[in-house]
Amino acid sequence: QKGARAVDFCAAPGGKASQIAEVIGEDGFLLANEVVPKRAKILLGNFERLGIRNAVITSLGTAEIARLFYRFFDLALVDAPCSGEGMFRKSEEALAEWSEENILACARRQKKILDDAEKTVAAGGKLLYSTCTWSLEENEMTVDRFLREHPAYHLVPVREELCAVTADGIVFDGAQCKDLALCRRFYPHKAEGEGQFIALMERDRDGEKPAVLYPPSEKAPTKEEKRIAELFLSEVLEAPPRARLARVGENLVLLAQDVPIPAHAVFSTGVLLGQVRGKNLFPSHQFFSAYGASFRLKIELSEREAERYLLGEELPVEVGATGFCAVTYHGAVLGGGKISCGKMKNHYPKGLRNHP
Repeated sequence: QKGARAVDFCAAPGGKASQIAEVIGEDGFLLANEVVPKRAKILLGNFERLGIRNAVITSLGTAEIARLFYRFFDLALVDAPCSGEGMFRKSEEALAEWSEENILACARRQKKILDDAEKTVAAGGKLLYSTCTWSLEENEMTVDRFLREHPAYHLVPVREELCAVTADGIVFDGAQCKDLALCRRFYPHKAEGEGQFIALMERDRDGEKPAVLYPPSEKAPTKEEKRIAELFLSEVLEAPPRARLARVGENLVLLAQDVPIPAHAVFSTGVLLGQVRGKNLFPSHQFFSAYGASFRLKIELSEREAERYLLGEELPVEVGATGFCAVTYHGAVLGGGKISCGKMKNHYPKGLRNHP
């Protein structure tokens, strides 16, 4: 729901996390975590391209998140690493790596992640557990054990339209939870896609208060930095952003919520506005992507012009205005530029540019 606080413990490459960011809106807060730094960089690149404003990307261990964000989130998503039985049709690698030993190893890892994740869920919040496998050990057995060890949680039903294209969870012999049928199993013969499993659980309203258990790493900008940033934003945007201005290292950032930033393993904090050098602010590509639709000055490109822009070329423009602009193609923001003397200087990052 809009304004919610959410965490995705296994967020890369970002498909589910980006959808959560869209649903909770700019008034919400998303902690998108990926424990593998290399994959966290991929997550960051995708979030930048999508212009997501309300997320912090980290590469923390699950126990560290549990310590830092105790009972803080309205939703915790654990799309857990698994044995991948549901991917056999599309991935020969998943089939080659399958073994009974791997199933049991994955189940142990999933238990650890869930035990950490539940500590971050606020009273009345939800914990969504999912895998892309069919094994009982990683799915219903893991959920049954979790509910037995964490009696503050119970399974809740999902929407009817999802039930219509999925099968009930399996109530296996010896299960203590008799509601396991509320879990959902995805099969290729019932819906498009591969094999998956989900279990939606809710925490009882026990009155415990949310807490963030660490000092913030961001700093307030200097008066001069604030003045320059606010002047820049008033010049380029149609309306001021609904975000607070903060300083992280040498950069100015726009944060969607008043949530402190962890001190380490942080890949992205809200939207990187840019850097102040002298009397000027030099905006980042992420700022253009996130706020381009709200720019006063937008340049819509033809297909050929868009190709040239993505190559990093300078383009002639006929508009009389000057200054920073958002660059769009069929209304979608590609990035930014700066117009002067009838030309647009290209601000598309060199690392993203196409090669002829």
